[in-house]
Amino acid sequence: MSVDKTDGELALVGGNDKSFTIYKFAGGALTKLWAVACDAPPRAVDMFNGNILIGMKNGSIAEMPYANNNGTIKPNVVMTSHCDGEVWGLDIVSLPGGELRMLTSADDNRVLAYNPKTKMVLAEGIVNKPSEKKKKEKGGFKGGASSMSSQPAN
Repeated sequence: MSVDKTDGELALVGGNDKSFTIYKFAGGALTKLWAVACDAPPRAVDMFNGNILIGMKNGSIAEMPYANNNGTIKPNVVMTSHCDGEVWGLDIVSLPGGELRMLTSADDNRVLAYNPKTKMVLAEGIVNKPSEKKKKEKGGFKGGASSMSSQPAN
């Protein structure tokens, strides 16, 4: 993900080595600002009001501040509700009155609306009802995106 800043563009990068790194691109040069270790490889990221949300391969979501962070502030896990697979989609929505909602999707076949202040899931939806014909004998589904989930790839 890249975030446009007045002094250059930021690149927020998650690695399979469980690292989360922020780079700055300005004047044709890419400069590493800082990096932190995560509990699992980052797969989705969002920045909102100076905070970074990281959706990870183990299904958890962590938050951390962007400002005044030189890599010493570690990600704080705020949600572990996705329990079967990786978090793929992540967004923050600002509601009238200043309330926030975190919307997530994962390969556990669910979409969740989450209140980050109360740390509660407020709504849940199913992305796709699995076809019994496509189920393998020992559980899980074949084909589609690389996944740790037992749900269908779509």
